[in-house]
Amino acid sequence: MPEGRRESSSLHGLPRFPGGAGLAGFSDVDQQPYTVLAYGNGPTTSQERANLSEKETTSMNYTQQAAFLKRLETHSGEDVAVFAAGAWAHLFSGVHDQTYIPHALAYAACIGQFSGAECHSEQMKGH
Repeated sequence: MPEGRRESSSLHGLPRFPGGAGLAGFSDVDQQPYTVLAYGNGPTTSQERANLSEKETTSMNYTQQAAFLKRLETHSGEDVAVFAAGAWAHLFSGVHDQTYIPHALAYAACIGQFSGAECHSEQMKGH
């Protein structure tokens, strides 16, 4: 991005193939296609904007404006930070695939497949 600024863009429903351009899927409301990449603002908006008041936008029932018409939201393709402190926090240093996190949590907590005799605390006795 020029001058070190990030544009107000987002990734929507990232397809299962690499890239980032092109279509991500179809709206489950109006069956129109939507793109993988969208800008949060700019000259190509296709929806009329409502005249909003501060009272409306702070209401518990307010629904935030969206770039694409869908019944539910999709997750972005952005990275998510994981912070850890204490015992076994070293398992979360660096960059990891999202599938690693639940396994590392289970290992650190001695639950699931890492419970009982498989628990690391049994391996650490006498150390």
